[in-house]
Amino acid sequence: MNTPLTFGKHKGMTPGALKRIDPDYLSWGAANLQSPTWRAAFQQALDTITDEDKAWAMVRSGGGEIDFEEALIVVRDERLEAEENDRKLAACEAALREIAAKYAPIFGKTVDQVAGVIHRHEMGWEDEPAKFFSSTEAYNNFRAMMTEHDAAVSAIWRA
Repeated sequence: MNTPLTFGKHKGMTPGALKRIDPDYLSWGAANLQSPTWRAAFQQALDTITDEDKAWAMVRSGGGEIDFEEALIVVRDERLEAEENDRKLAACEAALREIAAKYAPIFGKTVDQVAGVIHRHEMGWEDEPAKFFSSTEAYNNFRAMMTEHDAAVSAIWRA
């Protein structure tokens, strides 16, 4: 939508122009504006934002402390780091599902149920007392599953 805004601190500008000036305002508008038309226009502008747009926004908000080339390097590095984190998170989720599939028949539960147990106990599972389990075997299987999960996640984040 190339219609100029009729409201707000950037009244008179188009959502597309805001990509290089105030991308945070676009994020806010896409999430909070009451008008579905304006929310969609803000989201469309966000969906087409480029590294160059983000770099120009950084230059404008930096008060002259950073030039375009430096800003572009920062933006690209941040994007690459975010993409790598997304890949690692997806790999962690895939490993979790694989482990859940392995242990589901042992526990007599579905993969989703076992995956939920792993998610709920990702932190502090080592302190889970044996008395919360139906048997020593169930307790040992839980500990083996969580140890396997921790090893898989550690290997992914170290890589």
